[in-house]
Amino acid sequence: MLRRTDLRIHHSRPGLGARALVDSGVFLHGPPGNIAARLAEYDRAGLDEVVVNIAGVYAEHVRPDAVRDLQEILAACREARN
Repeated sequence: MLRRTDLRIHHSRPGLGARALVDSGVFLHGPPGNIAARLAEYDRAGLDEVVVNIAGVYAEHVRPDAVRDLQEILAACREARN
């Protein structure tokens, strides 16, 4: 996927690569409404598959927090469609 973009990511500079990925919107973060809005943009652009990864929240906090985050993101996506 990344090879098809204009992103310049190189394994020899992981810090810069990570920043470029976050700044480009490849990895979404923030409030559920913001994530839902970006996912809607991806949908309009024709993207048909995304990964919503809550593993970081699960690892850093607890399972209920991770599940709650996912539920809030999905609820915001439903609201955005209406």
